[in-house]
Amino acid sequence: MIQTPDAVVEASAAAAEQSSVSSAEEKKDGKPGDKNPFLDPAPIPVFEGPRGIRFDFNQGARVILPARESGQWHAVLRDLEGSKNPLVLRSSV
Repeated sequence: MIQTPDAVVEASAAAAEQSSVSSAEEKKDGKPGDKNPFLDPAPIPVFEGPRGIRFDFNQGARVILPARESGQWHAVLRDLEGSKNPLVLRSSV
């Protein structure tokens, strides 16, 4: 997933709203249900790279590229360990 800052704000708000709805529904039922045993990832990627790029590998590879004054970003994600994961993404933003 490659996002621009505007999309990040919208995604963060949507994730926070969904999280509060899920918690409220779970408390209402009193049953844990089929919840994921792991914590939900942060609304934005947690690692900060050079030039304001943010990334992590929570629920897949997530990358946020900051707005540029000129030119475009070109992002390529590859699996360098050869673990047969089909992780190849090329995108220009």
